[in-house]
Amino acid sequence: MPVDRKKMKQRQADSARGGELTKFTEGREELIYLHGPCEPDDQEDLTKGLPWVEVWMHYGLGADIKNAVCLDKDRNPILVHPRVQEWMKERRDPPVVDLDAGCPVCQKIPDMTKEESSDRVAQKRYLWGITSIGSRRRRTNDFDLERYPKPALWAGGITVHNGFLDAFSDDDVTNMDKALYVIVGKEGSGKRGTKYKIEKDSATIRDPAKLPKPLRAAIREAMKGDCNLFRFVASNVKSTDEIRAALAGVAIAEDEQAEPEAEETPEGGRDYQWEKGTPKPKMCFAEPDDIADDDECAACDFKWACADLCDVAVPGEEPEPEPEPEPEPEPEPPKNETKADRRARKNRAEAAKKKAGNHPSGLTKEELGQDGDDDEAKLNAELDQVEGELKQESKRARGGRR
Repeated sequence: MPVDRKKMKQRQADSARGGELTKFTEGREELIYLHGPCEPDDQEDLTKGLPWVEVWMHYGLGADIKNAVCLDKDRNPILVHPRVQEWMKERRDPPVVDLDAGCPVCQKIPDMTKEESSDRVAQKRYLWGITSIGSRRRRTNDFDLERYPKPALWAGGITVHNGFLDAFSDDDVTNMDKALYVIVGKEGSGKRGTKYKIEKDSATIRDPAKLPKPLRAAIREAMKGDCNLFRFVASNVKSTDEIRAALAGVAIAEDEQAEPEAEETPEGGRDYQWEKGTPKPKMCFAEPDDIADDDECAACDFKWACADLCDVAVPGEEPEPEPEPEPEPEPEPPKNETKADRRARKNRAEAAKKKAGNHPSGLTKEELGQDGDDDEAKLNAELDQVEGELKQESKRARGGRR
């Protein structure tokens, strides 16, 4: 009998409301506030007064169940915690779990190959509520503070968990009136290549932080719902039959409204254009501080779009030469006029001005002798008028001497 796809979707929706898991970013240091216990009235010895929860998880169970809480109640006592049980009952479609039957995944591990069991074997995870206050790329930089810090959940291994615990060696770092922040740095990637460095924030050791009222309210509200550790555990509990079906590879019945397929990673190339608001094709895309090797950038399929966003030359390609400026056209001399003609015209104008003195036309010596900037016809007309007036004056002068 195929699994009910509609019910699976509902379970997935319930799981999504159980709080977001955050991850630390490679190559950055993050300034973290650690949440206090999310259930002040918790009286269970397993979790009373503790700001974290231990939970054993299985990963990679199949396309429909990517992860699930281990159903071995002896290994995973958090399963029978009263608050986890209450949260499970509040789910719209509570999972049917047969704790007496044990964990289907753990029972199947001996029959799996080493490759098949590598992700599916139970892994202990430490669940914390955290709020990122800010981040930076280099230790020498100041932290870029978050404008609206968002409470979230973090689940991880023993290294970061122990680093968080070390922060409590002197004081209760979760005190919202005197909070001490923790700095988490991450380098590398992959199971074996990732390294974390956790240390106390020296600034808040000297001067503890007093969380602003809006942030306090946001954290308290989140701890009651999306960032409640027990709720997250409950939202990731899958029914015994669901897990068995996933391990057996049972076909899933498709309903009428099939889920859209996930978008594939773009191929890149010269014509690729990244749209703002969509996932980046690579972690280092358009992040100059993340670039460690120019050769790696030169071989990248997204280098054209990346260089365009960073406003730099495309790595590994010769920059296109800038076009040479077009020479300005030389001013053309007046038509049918040689250089000798222009010099003769100027000499005539200077001679006319010298003989005419303060001529009624008002033309100055410079205006009469300018080198072709004015309209040629106008200037010639003015010169002709001057020469004509000079001739008339010369005739009158000769007649007076007789």
